[in-house]
Amino acid sequence: MDLGKTISYEKRNNTLTIHTAQGIMELSFVQEDIMRLRFGRGTALEERETLVVETIPDLKKFELITSSPETLLLKTGSIRVNLLLNPLSMQVYTNEVQKIVSTPAANTTTLEAHTSTIRFMLTPDEKIYGLGQDPMANLNHRDKERRMWHEWGAHRRSGNGGIPFYMSSEGYGFLLNSSYPSRFAIGKAEVAEPGYEVNYAPAPWAWGQDSGETHPDRLAVLLDEDSMDLFLICRKTFDQIQKGYVELTGHAPMPPKWALGFIQCKNRYRNQEELLYIAREYRRKKIPCDVLVIDWLWFKEFGDLEWFKESWPNPRGMLKELNEMGFHVLQAQHPFIEKHSLKYDTFKAKAYLNKTPEGTRPTYDHSNPEARKAWWQEIKRFYEDGIRGYWTDMGELEVHPVGTESYLGSRERVHNIYSSLWNKGLYENQRRDFKERVFNLPRAAYAGIQRYGSALWSGDIDASWEVLHDQVIIGQGVCLSGQQYWCTDIGGFITDERFTDELYIRWLQWGTFCPIFRTHGTRPDNEAWSFGKQAEKIISDFLELRYRLMPYIYSCARKVTEAGTPIMRAMCMDFADDSTAVAQDTQFMFGPAFLVAPIVEKGARSRKVYLPSGIWYDFWTGEKYSGKRWIEAAAPLHRLPLYVKGGSIIPLGPRIEWAAGEAPETLDIHAYAGGTGSFEMYEDDGLTYGYEKGEYIKTLITMDASCHVSVQKLEGEDALIPANRKYNIVVHRGEKDQTQACSSITVDVDHSLSANGHCTISALITNRRESEAAIKASLHLPTGWTLKSEEKPVIAKDVKDFTCMQWEVLPLANALPLVHHASIIFEVQQKEKTEHICREICWGSGYATRWKIVGNFDNPGEKGLDNIFEVEHNLHRPYYEEDGQKLQWNRNPDQEFNCFGYVALPHPPKSPNIAQEFVKGVSYAKCGIWSEKETQGWIEISADPSIKLWLNDELICQKNGIVLKQVLEQPVTLKEGWNTVLIKIAIACDKPASGREYGFNFRIVDQDKHLMNHLLYRA
Repeated sequence: MDLGKTISYEKRNNTLTIHTAQGIMELSFVQEDIMRLRFGRGTALEERETLVVETIPDLKKFELITSSPETLLLKTGSIRVNLLLNPLSMQVYTNEVQKIVSTPAANTTTLEAHTSTIRFMLTPDEKIYGLGQDPMANLNHRDKERRMWHEWGAHRRSGNGGIPFYMSSEGYGFLLNSSYPSRFAIGKAEVAEPGYEVNYAPAPWAWGQDSGETHPDRLAVLLDEDSMDLFLICRKTFDQIQKGYVELTGHAPMPPKWALGFIQCKNRYRNQEELLYIAREYRRKKIPCDVLVIDWLWFKEFGDLEWFKESWPNPRGMLKELNEMGFHVLQAQHPFIEKHSLKYDTFKAKAYLNKTPEGTRPTYDHSNPEARKAWWQEIKRFYEDGIRGYWTDMGELEVHPVGTESYLGSRERVHNIYSSLWNKGLYENQRRDFKERVFNLPRAAYAGIQRYGSALWSGDIDASWEVLHDQVIIGQGVCLSGQQYWCTDIGGFITDERFTDELYIRWLQWGTFCPIFRTHGTRPDNEAWSFGKQAEKIISDFLELRYRLMPYIYSCARKVTEAGTPIMRAMCMDFADDSTAVAQDTQFMFGPAFLVAPIVEKGARSRKVYLPSGIWYDFWTGEKYSGKRWIEAAAPLHRLPLYVKGGSIIPLGPRIEWAAGEAPETLDIHAYAGGTGSFEMYEDDGLTYGYEKGEYIKTLITMDASCHVSVQKLEGEDALIPANRKYNIVVHRGEKDQTQACSSITVDVDHSLSANGHCTISALITNRRESEAAIKASLHLPTGWTLKSEEKPVIAKDVKDFTCMQWEVLPLANALPLVHHASIIFEVQQKEKTEHICREICWGSGYATRWKIVGNFDNPGEKGLDNIFEVEHNLHRPYYEEDGQKLQWNRNPDQEFNCFGYVALPHPPKSPNIAQEFVKGVSYAKCGIWSEKETQGWIEISADPSIKLWLNDELICQKNGIVLKQVLEQPVTLKEGWNTVLIKIAIACDKPASGREYGFNFRIVDQDKHLMNHLLYRA
């Protein structure tokens, strides 16, 4: 039922209170353009702790005018509210009498036993943005239903991460000040598909069942609480509305500068030796990186909160060495406290655990203030060891059974803010005990969590093109929801045969322009050099670009702190009046200057980009374009379409390997003609909270209409930057790059290698002259490879601007080298002039990937390599008996080039999802190596978690622990003709799913550790 007939009203203490037959409504103003509205049953409304708005601001004065017995007018300096008393409804206007938002003439509010509902009218073209992380990847939520109930997501969909804040294209924002479950039914309110595992933390409502609020012209907010508290932020622009949001929920503190650099992560680095190896490789290769992440199982059991000494014998020494190399380390935390863990009894006795139903998994109760203090006392030890950031994983809560009770109350009250409470404890305690800034990376975020130094990442998504497309949209949606630090798992988390080097490159190129820049995944190797030399060069270049942009990015981060201004900006933020721009959900602005148009389709070497009104510059070539039009943008694999808005100023720093260093002595200031412009460059120590006491410096860089650029101090402390700093001014006016203009035709050739062994070869041909060119391209393949059926080696096209030619090739020969070389000859005919251009291509990981595999044999007594099976005595037998089952040698046609060199065991079909399911056993792999003559070489291997290797029936090595990539000291002799390699791997693992559970890398190198590519390998 609704609130009913108005009985009386009064204005007291800057609050209008309306008493009705069924309850009470209060209206007040916390700013002259931010109205608070509350309603519920009874005669009074209580203030409840929500963790959304931590402190209610002082109320502002407003004017109350009675225009008739049933009509009230509330006026502030910015807005006016027409309030109709019977039945209760309202219309909100600007002082220029432009309508902002209204409610239905009747049935504006509804109160049931445990729910409350409010309804607003929608205009025909109104768009609704925000509402958190939407797994369905809707930027505009018109005609959708969004549910504020955190759920773990995986595979095709991100986790559902509701933030009860939206922005309307009509000029207002809505914030629900409650932690309880809610549903936002917008227009027709189509219900989203269920989450990945809805039984882990069942929502209060059945998935697939709508709320009953499906009026096409209304927006209804349904809250599972007996009263409602909301704020309407009535401001003209989305940036102003975002500012209102953080004024209510709290400003995000400055992140440590290192958190804006590259975060290297995988599932998982298993021990101290492996993490140090990765760090040393980054520094040896001089590839920029700031952060390494220690994912789960740095402990033995969830809830131990102790280093597992077998794998991490000297964490303090390790972290000291990493810090000396310029790395900061994040460490994963989890909410589960297993009953057999080291801390369970203590936490249970002190009532620090949630009260969960019998037989369910115990979880920590971060809603208890004393429990938060106790948690910090455990975590503080790791900070003192050298850990500098927290990865608060699974904090949806991932498993939150019905009936759970916490210190703060019911499951329904705590669920959405569990992650906020967890991050609150870490933030407040670290701030009290240490000087350095807090950085948290949770998997769930609710309104207000940003004030605790928290970012957000999108969950356990698949490595696929469909997911990449969605992630580009989802990230923008999160940033439209007031959560300005967000990242994806670059490359996707769950890796299967769909993963390619091309996919990773395109994902990382986009990730370079995300607020937080982090890779993650179940891939055996997930570092910048893991996907071949072509990928390593492109990845390194984009990492270098991110770091050169650090003065720009860090200055944008300051705007987040000051005003909640998004760094990742959906087109509706800056071009709200351009309907075509607003509709483009796979392109966005990165700060005020960059328009980013990621490539999200397999094989694409160009894409359509919409340039809004104004002057735009191709960042890579400097070419100038007029706006308010579409262009077809070339996108060779080594770059993504990237444009700079005319009038922009971009400070670029020098090449660096980590961000948390000294302030640069020289900066390049790039100014782009197209009107006057300015940029406020911000600098501080990058590490402490000294900036809150004025320890920072702002430099104002301006450009006038004649493109004269000036640099002057705006405010702050001179000592924070070098006294002899030099600014190199570069003005872009659209002149063509003279080095490129010398050649009329440019050719960019690349390859993308699939797990099944197929290789797509692409050639992007660009014609830089006005006259058309006739181009014939002839592909010359190496021996042993062939074109996919119906494809031709020669392609001819007439090229006006640019075109892409592609071939799909596949291995034909039984025996092949480890790296494959091809060439393409381009014959260019233009104005009676003929030119020939040759491009070389090579692909292959450099590791043997074609193997026959047999397994799994059981692992009795978990003796591993010491369990002997008939394979070792009868290598060429086609099958073996094991427990009455016939095990045969097999090849996996879907893993012809398995994970860029890593061979995963055992072979399907016995366990098609072996990386997740198989925890003990023994498997064998064999391959043949052909050598034209007797040859000496060295074996390079890696193995998990143990390896035994024979060459021509001679035992070469046995290693009983994890083997990182290494070349064995003793050389081996390959005989003339065929040689047989047999590898045995054993596993006994209680907790699999590291991504590197049960497999190996293998190849033969020369004495200089270079690949011996004249050798041929066969399964």
